[in-house]
Amino acid sequence: MSVYAASKWAVIGWSDSLRLEMKQLKLNVGVTTVTPYYINTGMFDGVKSIIPILKPEKVARRVIRGIERNKIYVSMPWSVHFVRLAQGILPFRFFDWFVGKVLGVYKTMEHFTGRK
Repeated sequence: MSVYAASKWAVIGWSDSLRLEMKQLKLNVGVTTVTPYYINTGMFDGVKSIIPILKPEKVARRVIRGIERNKIYVSMPWSVHFVRLAQGILPFRFFDWFVGKVLGVYKTMEHFTGRK
């Protein structure tokens, strides 16, 4: 899980930097960062979550719409928007407790099998 999470954080940092560089260079290049929750593609088979697993067709529509509207971020479900804010303002231990114990996100991969 740590390698998977690290790759996602890297994409966020890279896309933020790229977006700002394009703006500074006054180039008309949009950068949309997509940060969905688990998508029901088979890759996350076995994941158990109180947050609904996303449908690929819905994700694809939202991504295309976000790109067409030149959105900076496309996050799904809507509650994911609060993750970065919460990480920035809440104490680490409280954030970890809430996301881990209350929402159960840190245990979602316990029964993970992945695509066979």
